[in-house]
Amino acid sequence: MTPPGLSAILVRFWLGSLGSLGAGLLAFGRGVFDAQQPGFYCITVGTLAAGVFTLVRCARVGQAAALAVFFAAIQQLLGGGASALAGLVMGVGAVIVAVIFDLLAQRGFYFGKFLVVGPLLGGVFLAAAPIAEFATLSAHGAARTMLYYFFVGVLIGDGVGLGVELAELGVLAVAYLGSGSGKPQKPDPG
Repeated sequence: MTPPGLSAILVRFWLGSLGSLGAGLLAFGRGVFDAQQPGFYCITVGTLAAGVFTLVRCARVGQAAALAVFFAAIQQLLGGGASALAGLVMGVGAVIVAVIFDLLAQRGFYFGKFLVVGPLLGGVFLAAAPIAEFATLSAHGAARTMLYYFFVGVLIGDGVGLGVELAELGVLAVAYLGSGSGKPQKPDPG
């Protein structure tokens, strides 16, 4: 995979972030901007996931893992131990899901990967829900809270995945149109 230029990296990141925000706005409306609600994760973790997906697609897995640890450190500063552990689970889970996304792309799946990574990131959120809501989670509402987190994870995964895929298709189209050969070639989505 050839290293992409800065513009390709930024387009992936911004479209991934906007994909997550757009999915959150469709599901929660203005509630996505309420920091007290799990829908706010569409902004925070959506931006993290967009960065992680972009770095992994650019063959920078180590930097993606460092970004996940940095996210957990910020969570420690803002919310304490349980929040930091939940942030670490979400961050490391996002790296694993991004690696799966990258493997699918390397195997020739140019579009549709977001349909796979959405439920996978939902599973990561499902695992992080009891940690994130440790102080307030009760046995009575646990299933509802965990399903809500799963739904938010699916939204973020699908939104970021779709945004990054659209960015890559745009990069592929520019590379194809800019080649000037007039012959279809299999460009590298890297």
